[in-house]
Amino acid sequence: MHVPLAMATHEQEHDDPPRPFSFDLTLELERQLDNESNPNSPVDVTGRPHSLDSNVLASIVTQLRLSLADVTKERDELSQTVVELRAREAETADTLEHMTGKCSKMQEELDNTRTKIKDDEDTISILRTKVEESRFVSHLY
Repeated sequence: MHVPLAMATHEQEHDDPPRPFSFDLTLELERQLDNESNPNSPVDVTGRPHSLDSNVLASIVTQLRLSLADVTKERDELSQTVVELRAREAETADTLEHMTGKCSKMQEELDNTRTKIKDDEDTISILRTKVEESRFVSHLY
């Protein structure tokens, strides 16, 4: 017997007990960790256990500061690079717009020149025809 997937999922939802949300589990785990105390670790005045030596903590803090400084420097360099690239992009866009306008103008001038050349060729052809006709007529007389 084949049960549709949606129906099977719906039935599973009703058969299983309700599951707690992940934040509920996180809070419960945090509470359990707070309740546990390691009897072997020394405890300070506040009742919190000492888990790391102060030299180890100082070393970790120093390494984190150096890492932060490196990441900050890299971020600043990348930010500067982005600014420079955006400026170059704007300049390139302006140049492209200028060259496109210039190209359009030159294309228009070329079209006008071609039209003038065609007109001149037609005029020359007409004049040649008239010259030949006048020679033919002058030979007849």
